[in-house]
Amino acid sequence: MSSNSSMTKLTERRISRDGLTWLLVGLVAGLIFGLLIGWVWWPVDWQGGSINSFSTEDKISYVSAVADAYAPYSTQDALADAGERLAALGGDRDELIQDAIDYFSTQPDGSIQAANLAALASALASSAELPAPAEAAVESTPEATAAAAATPAQSERQDNGWGGFARILALLAGLALIGFGGYALWMLAKGRSLGGGNPGTPPPGPAPSEPFTPEPATTSARSTISGYDPSQTAQASSSYAQAQATRVSPVQPTAGAATVPFEHEEAVDDAVTTFAAAPAATGTPERTAPASERIAPAPPPAVAAGSLDRYPTIDQYTAEYVAGRENFDYSKSIPGGPNNYLGEYGIGISERHGVLNGDLDQVVAMEIYLFDKSDETQLVDVNRVLLSEYAHDHLLKHFERDKERLGPIVAQRNTVFELSGRQLVLKCNVRDVQYSSTGIFQRLIVDMELKKKG
Repeated sequence: MSSNSSMTKLTERRISRDGLTWLLVGLVAGLIFGLLIGWVWWPVDWQGGSINSFSTEDKISYVSAVADAYAPYSTQDALADAGERLAALGGDRDELIQDAIDYFSTQPDGSIQAANLAALASALASSAELPAPAEAAVESTPEATAAAAATPAQSERQDNGWGGFARILALLAGLALIGFGGYALWMLAKGRSLGGGNPGTPPPGPAPSEPFTPEPATTSARSTISGYDPSQTAQASSSYAQAQATRVSPVQPTAGAATVPFEHEEAVDDAVTTFAAAPAATGTPERTAPASERIAPAPPPAVAAGSLDRYPTIDQYTAEYVAGRENFDYSKSIPGGPNNYLGEYGIGISERHGVLNGDLDQVVAMEIYLFDKSDETQLVDVNRVLLSEYAHDHLLKHFERDKERLGPIVAQRNTVFELSGRQLVLKCNVRDVQYSSTGIFQRLIVDMELKKKG
């Protein structure tokens, strides 16, 4: 009772408006401080990314890439870009270019890279020999040159800083809009739920036609039904509902019908049970039975298996296998009169993994089958494998993969199962089974009883 009340309180709990507001404020403030810390106050500072920190092989590859980018154009602009890219090498530029030419000249497929490097080296040497247009002015004002070189870099860094901060502000504004939009939607949904009623309240039932008024207590005599007890009625109703939920009514054949309707007994096929006689039916209606009998669960599926006893037996056979017996394969036609083939049933060594290592003295699986041809419109072929203990321990997965057959079962003494066809049922009983020390069949006796439905 206490657990139910706790769950009710938990489900009925709602976040207040102030609580949701503070939650949104906390989320936005956390995002703002996190972005400011990561991008403004303590931004990431990459170190060790200069080209001078590369190894010689990496520098040669870098110089080759610059030469490959210059070669297709070979213009002054391309040369200027190449010079800027190689400026970080400082005084080692020409030496690295020559090392790259020597390296690629020794490679089988490096002739193109060597030619591009040679062209770049020649262009850089030619540009170095040309006089600078304002060399005197540059030399006369070295401080101005340094200031002019530093000013663009500083302004670029400032622009980049303001641009990054602007992006952060735009991101925060977008997050704020999303948060306020979600809050507005939540308020709208809350308003609708309040207008339409409390969602936690169950929908009201149909209104009574007349208002309910409590009946005053009286001492006058009333006309009551003899033997009526409301508590017994409530108990009987509850018991009857439980009995209806668990009761399994057997399917009875239609009286006077030409053919017996098909009776599904596949659920019984999968169960390895002992046949039991069905309980005798009584003519007393269920509602008038005592409550203790009505609430009892229905009998297990063995009742359906026991219902086979009402079917007439048309044939039976006992198959016996002894280790070492060759060509153990018994099959028998179902009796149906002259020139009337109704099918056949039998037992034999399983063709799939039935013999261990090809040795007929080591049989590990038997197969029982029923071919029902009593209904020409629907032929039924049912098979089931009897496993030895060895097959169950080592080969079970191979038999479980076979979807055309019923699930395999382990042969044990007094194991009873059935193979159900359209109008025929083969009842099988493992009367006796003996295994070797490794779980291989040494002796197996199976009683087969063929019955006809109807």
